[in-house]
Amino acid sequence: MNPFDLRGAKIFPRVVHHRYVEYSAERVAELGQSAEGQGLVAMPWKGELMISYAFDLGHSYVLMNDAHLQELGRTRDQVHEEAIRNLQESLGRLKVLVKMGVKRLVAPDDLEAAAVLDASLWDYLRREEGADLLVMVPHKSSVFFIAETKKNARRKLLDAAKDAPKDNHSLTNQMFRYTESGFVADAQ
Repeated sequence: MNPFDLRGAKIFPRVVHHRYVEYSAERVAELGQSAEGQGLVAMPWKGELMISYAFDLGHSYVLMNDAHLQELGRTRDQVHEEAIRNLQESLGRLKVLVKMGVKRLVAPDDLEAAAVLDASLWDYLRREEGADLLVMVPHKSSVFFIAETKKNARRKLLDAAKDAPKDNHSLTNQMFRYTESGFVADAQ
């Protein structure tokens, strides 16, 4: 059996840094003709971050490329909708931990960063906090947030984000705000 058989595998969104997508494109370009269809399926999200898509093989993920998209016979929008539905189903097991007033998402299967793509989750969290949220996504498995109205909210959030792992799955030190209009890159 092929360990990378993608038939029937669920598709999930993955949040990646734009440099990862650029690096991947450069490697594909270096391969030339043999790399046809190997470009990552990705689109901009907010700030430095992008959305990519991956097949969940149970034991690992395989990032979706253009050839996969063509084989599926789906558009990027269709894949995005399916991936968000799969994400929302998985986030039913989401936990929120609190340390020094800052909250941290804990999701199954390293889906913490992808959780920023579920608007219904963030609408709920915003209502629970009773205020707009400051959010940081420093790593694929680390999402921290705090109500913007809390005393020293920015400093507390920055301090909490320092606890995120520092490895090749690191994402960004950029801060975001979640408002009634959705996520925006924070200008401060």
